[in-house]
Amino acid sequence: MARRGWQDSWPVKEEWEDSRWNSHCKKEPPKPDSPPIQATKQLSNKNNPPKTELPAEKRRRVEANASSASGSQADVKLPWDHRIGMDLNKKAPKKTVHNFLARYNCRPMKKGEDYSYTTRPSPGGFVGALHVPSWNDNVVYEGEEREDENEAERSAAEAFISDPEVIAAANRLPPPVGFIENELRKQMISNNQRPCYRAIFQKSHQYYLTYRERGCDNVLWSGNA
Repeated sequence: MARRGWQDSWPVKEEWEDSRWNSHCKKEPPKPDSPPIQATKQLSNKNNPPKTELPAEKRRRVEANASSASGSQADVKLPWDHRIGMDLNKKAPKKTVHNFLARYNCRPMKKGEDYSYTTRPSPGGFVGALHVPSWNDNVVYEGEEREDENEAERSAAEAFISDPEVIAAANRLPPPVGFIENELRKQMISNNQRPCYRAIFQKSHQYYLTYRERGCDNVLWSGNA
């Protein structure tokens, strides 16, 4: 009997192809992927929860809150209402002129551009004058005669803050928007919240605009800008 070599254990080419084809045919055909109906349904329920009918009492309360929020806020008291208006006799006259013009014009003031002082010699000293283009370009406020130029300018500033129109405008000034921002920042810190500049900026300006309904006025709201 001849010894069988390791080559004899190899299948013939035809037998190898037949066995390969038979093994392939025995495999079950792949099942078609079924659409994820359940997953889609769960996802849709998660993103679009079913609407439930509110009780009558709760629905009435929600509608009342919405109507009050969208309505006028003239009767709502805010923590910074005590800053409505401006006391013209609280600080030095020249400083008061600067602060009043800044709040009325809603922007920083530049001495020499938005207002300027001039003095002229007089028999008893000097006479100061205040020109305020940011308030009224056609009026020059002249003070009383003083021995010193600084005192002459101070007298011109006193003449400005004594004008009845200036006093009436000062009484109608809204609270400074910067003061509202600081108060909102303090509230967030006291509530252990991280102050967000964008949120504080938007909310403070929303509160600031409500004072227009309360009768406050500035150069933007009066149309004199």
